[in-house]
This record gives sequence, structure tokens and C-alpha cells, in this order.
Amino acid sequence: MSKFIREPVWRIFIEELKNTNMSFKDEGVENSPKYVITPLGGKVNRVFIVGYVEDKTPAEKFNGYFINIKDVTGKLRIVASDKMPGILTAVKNMTSGDYVAILGRAKTKEYVSEDFNDKRTYTDIYTENIKVVNEDYKRKWVLDAYRSAKMRYEMMLEAFNTTKDSMEEVLQSQGYPQRWIEGVKIASGNYEMKDVHRFGDVLYNLINELADETLNNTVIKFLKEKKHTTDEELVNMLGENGAKRVVKNLLDVNFITVDGDTIRLNRG
Repeated sequence: MSKFIREPVWRIFIEELKNTNMSFKDEGVENSPKYVITPLGGKVNRVFIVGYVEDKTPAEKFNGYFINIKDVTGKLRIVASDKMPGILTAVKNMTSGDYVAILGRAKTKEYVSEDFNDKRTYTDIYTENIKVVNEDYKRKWVLDAYRSAKMRYEMMLEAFNTTKDSMEEVLQSQGYPQRWIEGVKIASGNYEMKDVHRFGDVLYNLINELADETLNNTVIKFLKEKKHTTDEELVNMLGENGAKRVVKNLLDVNFITVDGDTIRLNRG
């Protein structure tokens, strides 16, 4: 009897899931689950998403609710029905603006319009658990999801710049995890470079979520527009301690590099 291995949970942004249109199964592996392959090479079965409740409406057909969840990149609608009493009970007590964490399984579905002119594959979430969390929990999730997406974005760019035969060896030489390499190899044969590039803008725009809480919108706008600033200018705006916190946070997520006395903002 084969040993059951629980699939890892992916912290993944809604925008990446919404643009996922491929499913995959390891045919040579006994009892292999069905995965979705994302544009950034995620080989995903189970997902963990954190966002806020945008709205909640009755779903009479399901004796429950439709609930729109929005993270920092996009929006996802889930259904809480009477077939999932635990989920339904949790959703009943949720209100607009609540931060929530969702654990579920990702799966592709086919959409066909009534006139058959619109046919497309999209990814949906089968919710296994949902709970209310606080803003600090959400911020930590955003950072984790960003780091995963950023690395896989870089892997996909590397994959498109090498040959199919040498791709695995090149990615292994750079120390990337083997299970991520497997997903990138599959994704590079299904998605185009334009599908990957659009996530560069998504990741870059997350500076608003990843910067220190003391970094206000004026400073964020200044950094984005100017593209670089000096230590002295940061200190004048934020104070010495505030400037140090900003530098530390941005360095942690690879947004800036320090060259002499100049802090430069990288574009994802």
C-alpha cells in the first residue's frame, strides 16, 4: 500500500489563481492528486489565501451565501452552502471588511456561455476552512506570498531564457527547490512570456503592502516616482529610526539595493 503524503499548502495571490488555466496529474505516480499549474510555475493542489470580505449575499440555490474575498491583487468568489455546515456557520458571522484566511483545494473548471461563443478554463477554490484573522496576520501572509511569487517569477524568466533540454540543469544550479522546478518546466510549455511579465507589475505594486507601517503614502509615492533617494533624504522625511525600518523592510523583500550612499528602488 502506498503511503499517503499530504500536499503542501501554497500561499498564493488571487491574481495568479485567476489567470491559471491548466490542470496536471502525475500519471506515473500512484494516487497522484490533480494539480493546477499557475503562470508562475506553481504546481498547486491546496492553497491558503488571506484577504478581506468585500461583500456577502444570499445564495438561495445553495441555502447559503456567496462571499467575495479580495486580497492585495484581485478578487475571488466562494460559496458557503448547507453541504458545508462548518463553513456556513463561520461565514454567517462575517461582515464586510473582516480579514479572513481560507484553506482550500484549487481545481480548474470549464466555462461555456449560452451561445457557446465564450469558452474558457478558470481555477476555482473548494473551501475546506475559513476563519477571521487580524490585519497583522494578513500582512505576514502577504509577505510570505510575495516571496514565493517573486522567486517563481524569477524562475520563469530564467526558464524562458534557456532551452527546454537545459532548463532543469540551469535552475538546479541556481539552488531552486526541485518541486518548484517541476512546476516551472510544465508552466513554461503552457504559458507565454506575456503571461509571466504581467506579474512583474503586480509584484512591484505590492510595495504599498510590504513597506513598514510607518512609511506613509507620500513617501511611497516619492520612492516610486523618483526611483532612488539618499540616506539623508529618508532621514529628513522619516527620522533616523523610521528610515532604518524602511530600509530593513524593503531590503528584506528585494525592493531596494544600497550602492554607496544611494538607495535604489528595484522594479520587481
